[in-house]
Amino acid sequence: MRLLQLFVLSFLYFSNAVYGYLDIGFAQRHMDKDGVVMVKKNNYRDFANGIDGYYGLVMFTVGNTDNRGGTCEICEFFTETLRNVAKSLKEKVPDAKIITYVVDIEENFQVVEDLKLTFVPHVYLFEPPVNKAFDWRSAPYVAYELSIEESRNEIAFVDFLSANTDLELSPVRNNVISVSMSIDEQRSIAVPVTKSEDVAKKQAAAVKASDKPAKKQAAAKKQDSAEKKQAAAEKKQATAAKKDTTSSKAKKAKKSKAPKKKSVSKFSTEKVGEPSVGEPVQPSVKPVEKRETLQQQQQQQQQQQYQQAPPQYEQAPPQEYQQAPPQYQQQPPQDPGVQYRQVADENGNSGGVQVSFTNQVFKPMTWSELLWEVAEYLKTIGVAIAVFFVFDKFLLVLGN
Repeated sequence: MRLLQLFVLSFLYFSNAVYGYLDIGFAQRHMDKDGVVMVKKNNYRDFANGIDGYYGLVMFTVGNTDNRGGTCEICEFFTETLRNVAKSLKEKVPDAKIITYVVDIEENFQVVEDLKLTFVPHVYLFEPPVNKAFDWRSAPYVAYELSIEESRNEIAFVDFLSANTDLELSPVRNNVISVSMSIDEQRSIAVPVTKSEDVAKKQAAAVKASDKPAKKQAAAKKQDSAEKKQAAAEKKQATAAKKDTTSSKAKKAKKSKAPKKKSVSKFSTEKVGEPSVGEPVQPSVKPVEKRETLQQQQQQQQQQQYQQAPPQYEQAPPQEYQQAPPQYQQQPPQDPGVQYRQVADENGNSGGVQVSFTNQVFKPMTWSELLWEVAEYLKTIGVAIAVFFVFDKFLLVLGN
């Protein structure tokens, strides 16, 4: 009976130690060269319980593209900022009790349901766990306000960490400033190489710009001279036409003054209403005014037709189309925390990617994942048995 009690107690203690706090060694085994822990699906629950005595700096992001093929620019920009700061923490303050995590929702979509995320990226700073019930789902945190303009501002991010932790991060800030200054110096060195070329291009452009007004003035002068020549030619033509008309009128007047000789015949060839041989012919006038008035009437009729819309467009649609269906008008009540998070997502994360949780995303567990889970449980049981035998041996030694 005593052995059974010891076995049960040791198993419960060890299982609580495994599924409660994790030590820093577990996190260090999963860190990359920049000191960032890439959280996977199989260790998400472990890291969500926190590391004893360490702050948790967590970035929830998405991969290179979303489901619609669009890129998340702010995710890419701030991931680089996060990695640079984490690298400075690892190099300048290796004893700082803070761990940097990156959670990709494409590989860990369960986090979308756990934290009720509607938008990524998010950056949360969790305090060190105070008890073994610590979990990212319910633990308090401080959110870093992200924007596309400040996504590359590493100094502002370090200041945020310094203001919300009790860590001494001045070496990290100085390192970030020196790195940014060296980058600016490299850019300033690269500028004079192309400065002369830029000056030459600007001078050439200025010369071209100065030549443009002179060319415009010459073209304007040419155009004025051509217009003057054309006006003089038109005047000559008008004077010639006037001379022709005056000479024709004089000839007609002489003819009218001459005596008219008319041959008398039994059968007259003149028709009623027609002018005689010697009388001037009057030009016929066509009814142009009537044609213009007809066109105006047609235009007015067309305008009236366009102004008066058909009755089917004037009438409003039936009431059943004006009122939306009930399922679109009424929305189910939501948790206040979820509403606050959604408002923060929509207002504070421009340039991110919108996400939503659906059960269809989860697929049945594969054989490899099932074997991994079984192996984890078997490992826990094996270690518990080993602890039991060691403890039992220790009790026997004490009894003797």
